[in-house]
Amino acid sequence: MSKGFFFNFFDDELPDRVRYSWSTTPVPIDMNCTHGVQWMWLVFQQCAVSPAEITAVVMGLISVFSWMLNGIPQIIENYKTGIPDQAVSLFLLIFWTIGDSFSLAGCLLTHQLVLQVVMAFYSIVNDTILLGQYFFYRMRHKRLLRVFPNDIETLLPSDSASDSEPPSSNHSQPVRTGSAASLLSITALLCVGLPCVNRTETPLATDPSLKNGPLFALSVHSTTLSPESPFYPSPIAYTGYVLGWFSSLMYLSSRFPQILQNWRRGSTEGLSIFLFMFALLGNASYGLQIFLTSTDTLFLLHSLPWILGSLGVLFLDVVILAQFYVFRRRRQRNPTQTVEAESTAVSITI
Repeated sequence: MSKGFFFNFFDDELPDRVRYSWSTTPVPIDMNCTHGVQWMWLVFQQCAVSPAEITAVVMGLISVFSWMLNGIPQIIENYKTGIPDQAVSLFLLIFWTIGDSFSLAGCLLTHQLVLQVVMAFYSIVNDTILLGQYFFYRMRHKRLLRVFPNDIETLLPSDSASDSEPPSSNHSQPVRTGSAASLLSITALLCVGLPCVNRTETPLATDPSLKNGPLFALSVHSTTLSPESPFYPSPIAYTGYVLGWFSSLMYLSSRFPQILQNWRRGSTEGLSIFLFMFALLGNASYGLQIFLTSTDTLFLLHSLPWILGSLGVLFLDVVILAQFYVFRRRRQRNPTQTVEAESTAVSITI
């Protein structure tokens, strides 16, 4: 989703300076953002002057609203179909919850705006509702299986593919493989990414009067290159950067279990397509926002976890959307399909 947030950790003070927009005319910067869009400054403390900066804020708003709406369609879908324990991967929900928890911790550690803290908390509430639905229906299906062990198939929707693999106990293996692959990807990316960034010795400085929070990418108006300065200006900056890596990698890894779950079932029944359409829109607009803010090398290095957490999952979201298309086309071609794969999925989950 990614549901990643961008933290303002680098708060070194700089003197007044000049900002250049897409035109060649320099625009002076002051503490009150006199030449910027005032409502953006008052509401988000985002001093947007140039067309690129204004567009970046708009992209940030699109991302925010996308993530606000993201979980609602799936909550409704769970209520309508009653099979979230079959349709939604538990690891998808767990990784999202952990990632959002890291985001909230980063907001609190770095004293972000109230709006940003509320948005992070809102995401956790959505995750909690989805997890609650998952376990509620899982326990319900366990009880039904004990009472009606031979009639469980009649309780399931018939949206499994007729040409899916024959049901067997081996169907549970892709889920275990998916979880292991996800955890392995987290470890590998973390080991590769953090040391690579730590070798950089030039800091990124921003004006403290132009603070940006996790919902909006950090505005960079100039950089100060100093070999004597550390890459992380403070312990909080280092902690926040590490939290950013963990959060983004959780979001990135969450898609693999869901892709494998869909493939194992041969169906996307019970999943809301809007869950991933909003995720795609939110991640794309968030990634564009970062690059519209600045293409400075140091800025992009500091933004690396959030770039990975947003643009890195776009391909995986497209894969899931492609699964919706393929499985629904298959269902249309085979209207008399059986429910064998779905009933096998129930027995595995239970």
